[in-house]
Amino acid sequence: AADYTIETANSAARALGITEGKATTCYALTRQRSTPCDGKEYTCPLKHILKTKAAIVVEHIHYDASGKPINVEVHSSPVFNDNGEVAQIVEYSIDITERKRNEEALRKLSRAVEQSPSTIVITGLSGAIEYVNPAFTKNTGYTYREAIGQNPRILKSGKHPPEFYKRMWDTLKQGQAWRGELVNKKKNGDLYWEEAIISPITNREGVITHYLAIKENITQRKQTEALLEEKEARYHAIFENSPISLWEEDYSEVKRYLDRLKSRGIRDLETYFDEHPEEVQQCAQKVKVIDVNRISLEMFSVGSKEELLATNLGRILSSEAIASFKQQMLFLSAGHTTFTQETLNHTRDNRTLHVLLKLSIAPGYEDTWEKVLVSIMDTTERTKAEIALKEAKEAAEAANRAKSVFLSTMNHELRTPLNAILGFTQLMAANPNTPPANQKHLDAVLRSGQHLLYLINDVLDMSKIEAGQVKINSKAFNLTYLLNDVENMFGAQSAQKGLRLYVDTPETLPQRIVADELKLRQILINLLGNALKFTEKGGVSLRVKVIEGDKETRRQGDFNILPLSPSPCPCLLIEVQDTGPGIALEEQKSIFDAFTQTQLGQEKGGGTGLGLPISRKYAQLMGGDLIAVSPPPTPFPVEGVEGGAGSLFQLYIPLEKSSPLDEKAAKEDSLKKPKTVTEADITTRTEIDVTRLPQPWLSEFHFAASTGDTALCLELITKIEANHSVLAAALADLVNGFQFDTLIALIEQKD
Repeated sequence: AADYTIETANSAARALGITEGKATTCYALTRQRSTPCDGKEYTCPLKHILKTKAAIVVEHIHYDASGKPINVEVHSSPVFNDNGEVAQIVEYSIDITERKRNEEALRKLSRAVEQSPSTIVITGLSGAIEYVNPAFTKNTGYTYREAIGQNPRILKSGKHPPEFYKRMWDTLKQGQAWRGELVNKKKNGDLYWEEAIISPITNREGVITHYLAIKENITQRKQTEALLEEKEARYHAIFENSPISLWEEDYSEVKRYLDRLKSRGIRDLETYFDEHPEEVQQCAQKVKVIDVNRISLEMFSVGSKEELLATNLGRILSSEAIASFKQQMLFLSAGHTTFTQETLNHTRDNRTLHVLLKLSIAPGYEDTWEKVLVSIMDTTERTKAEIALKEAKEAAEAANRAKSVFLSTMNHELRTPLNAILGFTQLMAANPNTPPANQKHLDAVLRSGQHLLYLINDVLDMSKIEAGQVKINSKAFNLTYLLNDVENMFGAQSAQKGLRLYVDTPETLPQRIVADELKLRQILINLLGNALKFTEKGGVSLRVKVIEGDKETRRQGDFNILPLSPSPCPCLLIEVQDTGPGIALEEQKSIFDAFTQTQLGQEKGGGTGLGLPISRKYAQLMGGDLIAVSPPPTPFPVEGVEGGAGSLFQLYIPLEKSSPLDEKAAKEDSLKKPKTVTEADITTRTEIDVTRLPQPWLSEFHFAASTGDTALCLELITKIEANHSVLAAALADLVNGFQFDTLIALIEQKD
């Protein structure tokens, strides 16, 4: 009825819960609603018929008495009265739940086919394409419209022979699926690989009606496989042709054995194997050799690879190799993946080889040890050469020490006759009755003798260094006095050459330091003497600085030879820079080699080639170093001073910590003024009469004072006869005060 009331219903409606004799509405019966349907979700047949007077078929969801939804197809038709008005509506419903379920399954299948990344093609019996999914277009470049009706031959690349396709079709016609890989061609001509499964589709009678192809693009996989094959071939070639013995082994049984020991509570494997050495041998027998290269057969005198692979390693390993294997197990069980050891190996023909063994677990096998790579390098010849070289080196060092000991003991034997020659030569040269021609010859003898004395002293110093006879005597001394003395020593010489001597000592420089004063003095004399010797224009600078070890930052151009690792203690830093011609780059590498001189040094003459080597050795013995830089990285510290390219010698020496007594002495020194040599001082010292001393002694003492060799001066003073004790004390006082210029003046005034 128009008010939704159900007037008549058949027995099938009872499943929806209708009760005979009880009025109900269509919406209450089928939708379990209390109000009419609003038509938003499903079209209401009653409203449609009342409005259009036309029959209608719609799909609805009805609910049975238990509330279970039922998919139905509702057929509604109007019944008219005599006036042509809708008097009743006849409605019947068909349960389409199964059909809807099948439709949904079909939709899912369709979506799966459409969205599948695999290419799906359906053809008829003639091979004409009837369906392709979007993946086909993505892989081939052909659109759906372009593909439909075409034969799959449009994809043929020509890379497969006719027999290939014949076998495929023979398989399909027999009703069997074909599986294989194909090289096909895209629309643009590019080739690609596919892995395909082609199956025949049959009807209920088992007759083939269509063919279904499901294909996956495997181009990238094929490219990867090709690269892997290439790498494998390259690896195999390297493996087989390597000059080093290479082994591929399986240690998995060894690992399982070690794990069982640990599970039994045995943690100290080394002690366990020491107590059970037979188990090391048993473990070695668990190693499986997977592969070896050709050189391994030659190294271990084995006839064939098969013979070696079939050999139980535990039975052929030498005692040294078993000991090495034990170390391998301990190392790997500790979590390491690599092991390196030099050991001995014995071959079947009784040869003993020195070998370098390297073992590593292949990546990805750290948990199983199923693949262990072993390399064995025969180092027998190299080891023999190293042993021979070591023996030769030790013999050479022993000979060198013997030479140095001999030379150092020849000190007096060489100096004594030479001093006599020099002394008598000076006496003869000082005689006013000596003819001019003889005077010229005497001067040549004197110069040659003095040069020889310089050489002897340098050689003896170098020999003492090489023989290990030089000791470092570090003690507190007044650094200010030392620098002032050196400045006075070279001030007159620089003035005579018209050069500027510039000494830079900052106010923060400590007055007293702990170091070997005598060796530091000799280094400074050598450096400043060389600088003045080779500088003809400009000047020479001496800069001194103390830095607090690793507290201070190293900067380019600022003492740039400091050690790479900052010193933990303060360092004395000294720079001697000149404006001379500089040092050629190729000569800078050898200037610290004994008896080596630069080209300019050879031209000027007068040197031994030992001053710089001795200075550097002294610096290194004191824990520092001496390095040359030419041209200097920074300009000369005094503006307006011009000259050549110049050289810079940089010296650093670690300073020892001073004691409280040293600090007290430093305070006392700060109240004193540094000693300076004046004309009055020289006049006072001239009261010391050295004419009573023998000429040979004076010659040697003059040389010692000229080189600032305090130790030699004091040694010579001890040789003065007892009746000249006052004179000896006065000379010793000058030496201890480092008044070498005064001593030189006294001797030269005597001459």
